[in-house]
Amino acid sequence: MALDIKNGELLSSWKEIAAFLRCSVRSCIRWEKRGGLPIHRSSDAQGSRVYAYKKELEDWLKTQANGFKAAPESVPRRKRWRLSPWLLAIIPAVLLVIFFFLKPSQGGRPFRMSKYDIVTAEPDGQGRLRVWGNKDARTYRPIWEITSSKTNTVHHATLAVGDIDGDQRSEVVVPTYAKATFTRGEKQAVYFKIFLNFYKQGTSGLWKTTFFSDGDCVWEDGNYWMNEVILANLDGDPAAEVILKTATQVAIYDYSPKNGEFRMMSSRASFGKNSDVRLKAVAAIRAQGKGSPRIVVSGDEFQEKGNTRAQKCGWLFFLEVQDWALPLSKAIEIDAFMTPKALVVGDVVSGGPEEIYSTVYRLDGATYRAYLLGWTADGDKFIDMPLPDSESEDPVFAPLGIGDFAFDAGDDILVAVKPGKLDFYSWRENALIHRGSFEVGPPGAVVNSINIGDSDGDRHQEIVLGGANLANGPQSGRFYLEVLGYSDSKNEFTSLWKRVGGDKGETEVWSAKIGRK
Repeated sequence: MALDIKNGELLSSWKEIAAFLRCSVRSCIRWEKRGGLPIHRSSDAQGSRVYAYKKELEDWLKTQANGFKAAPESVPRRKRWRLSPWLLAIIPAVLLVIFFFLKPSQGGRPFRMSKYDIVTAEPDGQGRLRVWGNKDARTYRPIWEITSSKTNTVHHATLAVGDIDGDQRSEVVVPTYAKATFTRGEKQAVYFKIFLNFYKQGTSGLWKTTFFSDGDCVWEDGNYWMNEVILANLDGDPAAEVILKTATQVAIYDYSPKNGEFRMMSSRASFGKNSDVRLKAVAAIRAQGKGSPRIVVSGDEFQEKGNTRAQKCGWLFFLEVQDWALPLSKAIEIDAFMTPKALVVGDVVSGGPEEIYSTVYRLDGATYRAYLLGWTADGDKFIDMPLPDSESEDPVFAPLGIGDFAFDAGDDILVAVKPGKLDFYSWRENALIHRGSFEVGPPGAVVNSINIGDSDGDRHQEIVLGGANLANGPQSGRFYLEVLGYSDSKNEFTSLWKRVGGDKGETEVWSAKIGRK
């Protein structure tokens, strides 16, 4: 091939090659090692000048379309998916395998939300998403539901409620998944396509879904249930953006009024150099209460020990949001293991910027014990306290919630460590104090979700608990949903409404959120 430097045929540095391929330099280096990206060097010496020909790069993109799976970088969406030839190649297979079998339904009753309500996700068994309307402080009843079928997947383990299109009305967003098996030669690979479903007031069935756009979905090769979705205003417009966390990736979605669709604006799948990290929870915060928003992600790092993978340590990652990119600004190693869906932000230390809280667990000999950790918005740890009666032979998973339900300054913290109990914490002077353990639910009820907010319009915040009633057997009657009120003068919680067990098919509540019409 004759060189045509004048017409720009030759690319003479990693930076020029990356710009031509519209990716990062790291991706180019990885593609050369793993996928045979045609890179030339002026000599064999380390650090010698690299160069490439545009025509060879273009031919490589065509011929290597099925050659390897490139890990996505933290780059804007259009750049990332243009440079994912493997994903582009599987689109026909995805449509053939799952389009007719797991296609989200567009039918069903119109989605309905009352003025004050609770939304629950019950993924076990058939799978169900329900809205519970508030008739009065002590009466809730299901006013809308959707269940899984041959044409609809409703195995939702997490949900978020809020205004995501700027019309000042709340919508519900839930992540779900579809399984796809691909064959290349004699080898088979199983991947899980994780997509978002959106429900809107007055719309029958689904309002929007990212299912039909592979470029707006996240692909995982395992741990497809480790998903969490939250809402946060990242760009200052009236609508909130959607933040999706899967087992290995974080993605941001924004609603476009122009085309009426949700698009993945950015994603990140790299959270540590040469490390195997599984993400556990996600939250959003502004440093010092202002400036660019940050996405905070917790995760555990694993390492090989003989023939097994063992947890090494926990991590707290801080991602800046800059022009829809997600640069990693800080990574903090934690001498503990993180709890799934237990990373929350609140103003517990009143008068300053918000803080970050998480429950974790540590192994002491053969015994696990749970702890409550707290960090400032900049990542400085200021709380590390053991949770009472949390010793166990197995890892301790302690959900927590933050809200202002007591009549004092600052938010309050609730943690569910033991079945049927809540631990209550508040900030007093210069320390976080334990204000007591309180019995909730039926004996042995496991709490999976704690949500705090005004559920009935009385300007006082209530506590909504969702979980499982283990007394009624492993399959039927496991449903548990309860609304609590708090008396500051008596320092006690009162059950305002409770549903335990119930109808056939009512299974465990994995997520319960307070919503608004």
